[in-house]
Amino acid sequence: MKQSINRIQKMVLGTALGVLVLLLSHSADAQLVTNVGDTFYIKNNTTVFVNGGFNNKDNGSKKPYIYNDGILRVDSNWDAAADMIYLGSDTFMAYGIGPQRVAGLSYYNLMITNGGTKTMSRKSRIRNQLIVSNGTLESGTDTIHMDSVATLIEDSNNNVVGNIDMWKYLAKNTSYNFGSLGFDITTGAKVPGLTHICRVTGSGAVMHGGHGASSIARFFDITPANDKKLAAKVKFHYYGTELNGLGRPDLALWSSEDKGVTWKYAGYTTRNPGTNDLEKLGVDSFSRWTLAGISSPLPVTLMDFTVTAMKLDAKLFWQTASEQNNDHFEIERSLDANEWIKVGTEQGAGNSNSILTYTFMDYNAGLLNAPEVYYRLKQVDYNGKFTYSPIRKVVFTAEGSTENLKVWYNSSEGNAYINITANTSRPAVLTCIDMQGKLISQENVYIKEGTNMYSLNLSQLSKGVYSISLSDNTGVMAKKILKY
Repeated sequence: MKQSINRIQKMVLGTALGVLVLLLSHSADAQLVTNVGDTFYIKNNTTVFVNGGFNNKDNGSKKPYIYNDGILRVDSNWDAAADMIYLGSDTFMAYGIGPQRVAGLSYYNLMITNGGTKTMSRKSRIRNQLIVSNGTLESGTDTIHMDSVATLIEDSNNNVVGNIDMWKYLAKNTSYNFGSLGFDITTGAKVPGLTHICRVTGSGAVMHGGHGASSIARFFDITPANDKKLAAKVKFHYYGTELNGLGRPDLALWSSEDKGVTWKYAGYTTRNPGTNDLEKLGVDSFSRWTLAGISSPLPVTLMDFTVTAMKLDAKLFWQTASEQNNDHFEIERSLDANEWIKVGTEQGAGNSNSILTYTFMDYNAGLLNAPEVYYRLKQVDYNGKFTYSPIRKVVFTAEGSTENLKVWYNSSEGNAYINITANTSRPAVLTCIDMQGKLISQENVYIKEGTNMYSLNLSQLSKGVYSISLSDNTGVMAKKILKY
């Protein structure tokens, strides 16, 4: 059935409409079609044209319901109540010639066409295809979520701007393109597992370094369930419209473990300016990834930062791929990753585009009687501005030792019991601290070769987690215990 309606300012759609092609005129009076809590069913091979706006809202007791197995085309704002039910193997076509609002719903197919900028009103879901054939789709303040089998179809001039994401399970030795979001991963022998990828584009995606350096207008946040020693291959795609003034032959991959505060130069294996992509082999872990220039890099870019226990000492090692106006590094230490103290300073190189290596020794850090010790770098510019590196953790243990520390809590007695198996007899210090690093007790003990048993009264302490450690000149053994 085809129905032509002219000069209708407002129309309330009733139930049981069946097969319908609805044509509204372009007259100034033909502005809005309203569905107030009714059911709208579009059968297969049926197209409904709404040559104006379409508003779906509750009637107080009933939700609006649209089941779309055909095509629904709306030429102006498409609004829907948050609890609206929208189902079917549909295609919704946003056909506004100018700015158009698109309801955040669960779509099977969503098509953006006829030019202009369309903006999602809230978080939305794509179950099969998102097609941007003519115009721009902005995600607004929320994210467009793609199902793991969904596909994005776009090009450099007609595309999604803002946030779009996908969850996908990654097996080993398999290639994935995440529905053509623009970041391809070929896994190695390790299984990354369930992986979340979020693409961000537009002006909000430009990463700034604070010295005039910036990235292209695109980055990806990638978070696998397993993120160590992946040995993966990646391909980063971009559009020429996202270059942000950077030259294609100068681009390289950069990664950040702290959401863009500090950057690590990742380089590239193959750079393809003609096809707008870069490839990198041997990627062991993921975080935030973008592209920026090599000749004008993001400042003080960490390539590596590790902390290693060497008996009772902590060795810090870090490399920078580039530095701009870098005065110095301050080394900070913490026992709980919250309260920090400065333990040293290393002079920076000022300005450099070469790989530079730094080391720092924090002597006797293993005698702090903490199960874990945390470190970070504070990079300070000539003008006093500073940024922090990612936090690194080190655990001090007796290297190569077969000794063992066991602890358990007896709630009826309020006591913690400590069992120590020692290879040699020697003096040691038995310490208990809370999770804020506060010292609860400390006792000098003499452990004998073989089995040693101690008890610690926790009855006056609050419920929670405590750390019990044994330290001597060979290292530290520590265990956590729950008082309940």
